[in-house]
Amino acid sequence: MTLASITFGPEDEAAVARLGRGERSITARPTRGDEPCHLPAVYRWAWSSKLAHQIRDCHRADPFDLAIASHAFTFPFIASLAGATRVIDAHNVEHLVHAQFATLDLPTQERLVALAGPGGDGYAGSDLVELQTFEQEMWAQADAVLCVSEPERSIIDASLGVSRTLLLPNAVHAVDSPSIAPGAGESVVAFGGALNYIPNVDAVVTLLTEVMPLVSESVTGARLVVTGREPTPALVRLCRQHGAEVIADPDDLFAAVSGSVMAVPLRMGAGSRIKVLEARAHGLPVVASALAVEGLDVTGDPGVTIADGPAAIADAIAARFRQRRLVEPPPQPPATWDAVFDGVLDAIGFVA
Repeated sequence: MTLASITFGPEDEAAVARLGRGERSITARPTRGDEPCHLPAVYRWAWSSKLAHQIRDCHRADPFDLAIASHAFTFPFIASLAGATRVIDAHNVEHLVHAQFATLDLPTQERLVALAGPGGDGYAGSDLVELQTFEQEMWAQADAVLCVSEPERSIIDASLGVSRTLLLPNAVHAVDSPSIAPGAGESVVAFGGALNYIPNVDAVVTLLTEVMPLVSESVTGARLVVTGREPTPALVRLCRQHGAEVIADPDDLFAAVSGSVMAVPLRMGAGSRIKVLEARAHGLPVVASALAVEGLDVTGDPGVTIADGPAAIADAIAARFRQRRLVEPPPQPPATWDAVFDGVLDAIGFVA
């Protein structure tokens, strides 16, 4: 196996090496002026001619049987690998997220971009037509596209006019359920996710400014813990101004928020939400917007409350704290990554 990645510093390079688990890994950083015209403006940061040459050299020396691009915007790195089965792991239909962002008023857009830092740069003034066209072209060139939900699989199949998609639903690593009752002791509301990602930043702002003031009215001592990777200084300051704790880049996100109620008030997003699955696997109750659980089968799960709007979300969180007891596990345990990925490899003709 060869793991190839664009990196932005020594920490990224170390992370790639850890992820590769001792397998061969190749990395390169974007260079100034190395912005290809074949990528939409929103993705030109994600190109490195050096990395593209390294991948091609590896393929010539020891041809790949299977090449998987994480997101459509990395497919150009593997598009020319003759003889390899070239697959896009779509994660989500990205142009849908940008379309949702475009519906926000301009001051809100500007605020979110500022709070997200470099992670928000591509959202300001993104060309939706260019982005959608690019995604569709990459899907059409790939031998297969992996989708995380049936709704997005339908979108991609409709674009292609033929079914070339496989379902790779999000999954979890096997975990032991915690023994701490949600809400026992302190009344902690938790949010976890990539904190430089616009939909997550928007959810944090919603919690800080609209949800938590309402929760505090009915739950004495309720507080918010925001945890995840790469929060900007601006987002950290905003959280602290509202009395929220920030845990940046935790080794174990769920150890940091054990016993909490996980809130996922997304109003933007695509794909399916791994954090909802992970929270339930760890025994935490989840209060989520309908969009946050789209593509997930949470029917009959006593630990998931779906609520839309700040008032409804706050009421649902307060109700969870009043219960003060362990939440029953999901009716069906979430799938593990090993099982899901082995099934996909079988489907595309590779022995797992």
